Amino acid sequence: MNHNPCLPLFTTREHLMPQRLAQLRGQGLMFTERLRAAEKAGGMWLAHQDSCGDSAIQQGDLVCFGKIIQIDWLSQSQIVADCEIHHWAVVVAAATSSAEQWPCASLTAKPIELWPQHSGAQHQQRLQQALDLVLQQHPELMVNELITSPAATKLNQLCWRWLELLPLPLKTKQRLLHSPSAELCLRYLTFILRQNDRFTYLPR
Repeated sequence: MNHNPCLPLFTTREHLMPQRLAQLRGQGLMFTERLRAAEKAGGMWLAHQDSCGDSAIQQGDLVCFGKIIQIDWLSQSQIVADCEIHHWAVVVAAATSSAEQWPCASLTAKPIELWPQHSGAQHQQRLQQALDLVLQQHPELMVNELITSPAATKLNQLCWRWLELLPLPLKTKQRLLHSPSAELCLRYLTFILRQNDRFTYLPR
């Protein structure tokens, strides 16, 4: 892959994050063109969007790289694309309506490894127990994780799953993800759980 690939862009209010399987749903010509372009490109950028329609697609924002594994065109009322979400990237050029090679919105971003230095283990057990409890009560929120070998990545995934679930402002999530390690995110999430029961009121 190019070091700073320009790929088709999908924006979603479901804040999907790396190392998981996910589904994209939609209909119409634009959605179809975007899926076909993502298949041809071998991947796509997924950008988070808030309830007001603002998206994290400006230079310096973080987006995710996703890859389509199969598309169900006909059996449901909407087109359903099964995807693997692999890693983070930082936007190096803001979104354009279309790139020369893609007939749809596109974005140029640089793949990065987020939080390569792991810390904050003192908060990990509490957050994991709280997440397990939420998933027991709401099994529909469970996600299928991609297989990863280093055990340390589980700390990152724990933070990402909480950020997916909690109805935090998009700017807050971006600020937490931009911190140099998982420590700030872990402390922030632990603070929320200590202060209130917001984590039981999930946005889906």
